[in-house]
Amino acid sequence: MGKTKAIFFPREDGSVPAHVNNVNEKITTGGLGVKYDWTPAEVGALGTFASKIPTDISAAEAASQTAQGLNNAKDKRIHDCELFLNDKGHYMQKHANYDPQDLEAMGMYVNHTPPDPDTAKPEVKPTVLPDMVRHDWLKKSWGGVLVWTSPDGITWSNQPQTDTRSPWEDTRPNAVPNVAEIRHYKFRYFDKAGKPIGLETIVKALVNITP
Repeated sequence: MGKTKAIFFPREDGSVPAHVNNVNEKITTGGLGVKYDWTPAEVGALGTFASKIPTDISAAEAASQTAQGLNNAKDKRIHDCELFLNDKGHYMQKHANYDPQDLEAMGMYVNHTPPDPDTAKPEVKPTVLPDMVRHDWLKKSWGGVLVWTSPDGITWSNQPQTDTRSPWEDTRPNAVPNVAEIRHYKFRYFDKAGKPIGLETIVKALVNITP
């Protein structure tokens, strides 16, 4: 078997429920779970993701900044679901019954158009975990990303960090232990020659990392 295709998972929270529901329908009523030897526990885990993620998203959207725990719980469940489906997608690619049309029907394969270096803008998904802020980003055809940090979104670090393989992780402890702080991050692609290209993406996260 040649090089396997990347397993797609949506980066926008609002697109996740429909994607996971489609996979769940194909695995259960569509018969692909039997075809690819998914265990009852794995089918059950997928069903839990399908039922719980919409609730987590709704709760997080309704939460204020003081209820950041709901956002963190939602981010963790979506992150766990992405890892689960990525693992099962690669497993199915190696299965004796593998048919690429099955994974296309599940929405796991997406055809991408070549990006323009002048308008290329990193797609970044921050996930706040107890010990880090994990930033998943799409590399596409570029060399990697430059990352600047800021406490206020105005004053940025002088020297950016470079990352050539997603995810980029911020494990710095909070300036004041057990006091949540907002962190700002700026991402920009660089090409394979190391030259900065395209547009910047700025994201922020409410963080409470205690050493």
